[in-house]
Amino acid sequence: MRRKTLLIYSKTISARACRFLLQFCICIFLFSSSSFGQSLYDSGTEFLHVCSVVERVQSGSKSPTDKASLKACESYVVGLADGVGIQHLWSSSHGDKTKAGFCVDFQHRPASDVDEAIHMILQYIRENPDRARYSTGISVEEALHKEFPCK
Repeated sequence: MRRKTLLIYSKTISARACRFLLQFCICIFLFSSSSFGQSLYDSGTEFLHVCSVVERVQSGSKSPTDKASLKACESYVVGLADGVGIQHLWSSSHGDKTKAGFCVDFQHRPASDVDEAIHMILQYIRENPDRARYSTGISVEEALHKEFPCK
C-alpha cells in the first residue's frame, strides 16, 4: 500500500518541481559534505574561484567534481535571482513602488543561459576587483543588475 501511495504522489509532482528538488538536494549534499559550500558564499572572490569551473566544463571537463560544482553555482545564481524576484513581488504587493534590482527569469530559460550569466558574473568580478571583497550575494546582484536592468 505504501508503494502505491508513493507512486500516486510522485505523479502529481511537476517536472519543474522535481528539477528544483534535485538541485536543492545536490546543493545540500555539497554544502554539508565539505567546506566548498561555505566558501561559495564568502565573497565575490570565492565565487570567482569556485565558479570558474563553468569554463572548465565548457572546455570539455568531465570531472564529476567539476560538474557538481557547476550545478551548485547554477543553483546559487538561480536561487538568488528567484529570491530577489519573490522579495520584489512581496514588497510590491505591500505598496513598495521601487523597481527590482534586476529583471531576469532563469526558470523559463535553458541552462546554457544560466551558464552565460555565470560567465558574465565572473567577468564583472574580474573587472571590479574592489567589489569582489563583498559577500557573494552583493557581487552577483550587482552583476545581474548591470546585465539585466529593469525597464
